[in-house]
Amino acid sequence: FIDLVSQDPTLPPLKAERASNRELGIQYGASGWLARATLFTNRQRDRIEFDPVTFFALNAGRASNKGLELSLNAPVGPGLLGVDATFQDPVNDTTGDSLKRRARTNLALNYSVDLGLWQFGAYLKHTGRRLDVDPAFADARNGSYTRVDLSSQYRLTPEWTVFGRIENISNTRSNEVLGFNSQPRGVFAGVRWTPKL
Repeated sequence: FIDLVSQDPTLPPLKAERASNRELGIQYGASGWLARATLFTNRQRDRIEFDPVTFFALNAGRASNKGLELSLNAPVGPGLLGVDATFQDPVNDTTGDSLKRRARTNLALNYSVDLGLWQFGAYLKHTGRRLDVDPAFADARNGSYTRVDLSSQYRLTPEWTVFGRIENISNTRSNEVLGFNSQPRGVFAGVRWTPKL
């Protein structure tokens, strides 16, 4: 709806995006381990993009993306490890450029440990370099960044839990999107109630 409202009234009406997606995956699980690998490819026609110069939405032609997604969940040491990784090649097939704001490499790691009524966790997120638009509306490279979060919780009763977490513990100052401030370090605490079913 927003794209239809913000289209250029002097051009023909926007066409709906059309896509073709294919995936081939394999999965293995045993003794608490679960591993997955998925090859994917997708193609888009009549891709809708926002032009930051004219402030109009327009059909930008064709785009494609192909890559590999990997995931692993496994007991490691005293806790559980989760790994998710994506390696991809998002391309604007009309111009040959990389698609904006889409990193070729993304990685997420999480690890949690249960110690009696306590649970402790750590989360790492890495996003690779990507093409973006700078505040002057020119193409620019947005650098890669890595962020780490820590969490803990204590179960008071089966229904009540107190928790705390620190997000972006190293206060990394990399932007998800150029021109917008990055999220600084955040400290949070609270109480959670989970009713019995």
